[in-house]
Formats: sequence, C-alpha cells, structure tokens
Amino acid sequence: MHINHKPGDKMMVDWNGTHMYVYDRYTGEAIPAYLFEATLPFSMYSYVQA
Repeated sequence: MHINHKPGDKMMVDWNGTHMYVYDRYTGEAIPAYLFEATLPFSMYSYVQA
C-alpha cells in the first residue's frame, strides 16, 4: 500500500533499542553508543547518529 506524504509535513524518528560499542583507539575503553534514526518520508532522506 502506497502512502502519499506532503513535503516537509512529517519526520519519523526512532531510537535503536540495543546499543553498540565505540572503542577508544588509545585506551581500548568500550563506550556504549545508542543510535538515533530519523527519516523524512517524502524524500526518504535518512539521518543516523550514534
């Protein structure tokens, strides 16, 4: 089923439920990182940041 979206009308956001680790290259420390995800449904432009 196709859903029509208006440009700039909506933004869909989500947090990834599990986390991953970013490792410090100098100390080897594991730092937990959570992923934030956002998508503009009209253009299908996505943004992800840890």
